[in-house]
Amino acid sequence: MDVTFETDDGRRFEEEIWFFSPVREIKEKLHKSHGFPVSHQTLFFNGMIMEDERDFEYYNVIQGSLILLRLQRELEPKPEPESTNGGGRRMKVTVMVPRVAMGLKRLEVEVNLADNVGELRKELLKMKERSYSFYLPVEGFFFIYKCNVMEEDKPFWWHDVQAGDIIEIFNGSVKQG
Repeated sequence: MDVTFETDDGRRFEEEIWFFSPVREIKEKLHKSHGFPVSHQTLFFNGMIMEDERDFEYYNVIQGSLILLRLQRELEPKPEPESTNGGGRRMKVTVMVPRVAMGLKRLEVEVNLADNVGELRKELLKMKERSYSFYLPVEGFFFIYKCNVMEEDKPFWWHDVQAGDIIEIFNGSVKQG
């Protein structure tokens, strides 16, 4: 079956996959055909992170499905925060939010390193009320930073968020397990 993959930067491409292919095998195929290192890939389908040991059947991927491919990039070292716990330092991060129509919108949001990630949710809800043209899923959403789910009760410095970094929004919810 043919499946469409979409990367962080909006590029789309189709790959032919086998319905019973393990996710790890598909990541290896993407590495061979597009050069994306397997260890830097995270695949998402319907708001869920696709685990390497599961196959595409488990996630009910069908012909024509869209799978999001998030790539962890090697970044240049950034300057250390002014203090070890964030110390009230403010910085701007880029949040990738769904557009009302289609696609993703980049929003620059100022956050405090010492604030919990949950404050970002509150700020986005305020921005939405001020009629920004983006969509926040009514069924719930969570934040992804460098291919990891962000814990909203932890501060930004705990997640090692730096000025200019990208935080993504995904539909659904995350359960501790």
